[in-house]
This record gives sequence, C-alpha cells and structure tokens, in this order.
Amino acid sequence: MNRLTRRQIRHWLDPMRKAFREMREGEVDAIQGYAVTRLDAPDEYARIDWAINGFAAVIERLAPDLDTKPLHKVSKRLANGISLTVADIDRCLALLASAETLLIRIPRSKIRDAVLLEQIAIEAERAGLLEAA
Repeated sequence: MNRLTRRQIRHWLDPMRKAFREMREGEVDAIQGYAVTRLDAPDEYARIDWAINGFAAVIERLAPDLDTKPLHKVSKRLANGISLTVADIDRCLALLASAETLLIRIPRSKIRDAVLLEQIAIEAERAGLLEAA
C-alpha cells in the first residue's frame, strides 16, 4: 500500500495552515468583504470559507470519525462576516494536526480519489447539477 509521507501531507495542508495563521495574526486579505487566500497564480484568490468547506468535505470522506465542527464554525462565521476568536482558529489548527496523523495512514489512492470526488462535486454544483450542501 503506497502512502503519503508526513512531509507530503504537511505540504498538502500548508495552505490551509497558512490561512488559519494569517487569520490568527489578523493579516488576512479581503475582496468585497470576504477573507481570501492567494492561489498559485500571483493574481488569483479564493475565498477562505469556500476553501475550508472543500477541505472539510475531503477530510469527512477520508476520516468520518474526525470532528470537523471547528472548520464548519469558522467557515460559517467568515461567510457571514462574524468575527473569529483565537480559540476558534486554534481549534482548527489542532484539527489539522490530528488530520495529518490520520492521513499518513490512508493509502495515497484513497486520498487522491477523495480529492477528485470533491472537485467533481464542486464543479457539478457550479454547473447547477447539484444543490449546495
């Protein structure tokens, strides 16, 4: 069974950790009032609440016993323009640490499939073929 290394999992989780750390420090970019994070291209951004929702969905597919409520709470607060507390963000960072430990035990193919399935669901929703969760 081919698994990802801890280093590879950390690299995969780094953008989400970076977004939470920026929120914790109060250094978040915003576009039209929504917190955003920079994507790979220098002028591309994604709403952090949407990124959190996608990430939570993947984690829920891979580790259904992991409590993702902290992610959903922060996402909902960001979407509604409600201030976050440091404790909210710290719970999310702790969840990422727990997820990291779980993810190194899951076969690479299962992780890849979960990510692909979520990307397909997002695109189907965008195309109007699925209702938003």
